[in-house]
Amino acid sequence: MRKSIEAANVACDAVVALVNDGSTFSSGGLYLRNEDYTAVTRLPLSDPAFIDATDGTSYANPIFDATSYMDATIALYDIRNRDDAVIWDGTASTFSGVGDFKLPTLIVYQDSTIAVSSGFYAVPR
Repeated sequence: MRKSIEAANVACDAVVALVNDGSTFSSGGLYLRNEDYTAVTRLPLSDPAFIDATDGTSYANPIFDATSYMDATIALYDIRNRDDAVIWDGTASTFSGVGDFKLPTLIVYQDSTIAVSSGFYAVPR
């Protein structure tokens, strides 16, 4: 099955718009987790979190730095809305790995600053 560019853009925009729903937090969040699904940190997203889709892909507006809660190896991630409901999740890996979310390193130390420079959500055509 193939989607038109317009259909892919509408689908993409519908998903990323869910990140802005809710009122508990001032923005959605990117959670980085270890293999036990324990939160290593929560990086606040911008509000709105993503720009309008082009070619079925929506790029994140700035993602704000956060501090690691513990020494850990990051294995998973999830994107949550302002009420902390999971919108999507997946695996994390280094750039050479096969994870859905790529990071330069997976090992973090308690109280270290974690920065993510970019992110995107894509709908396959």
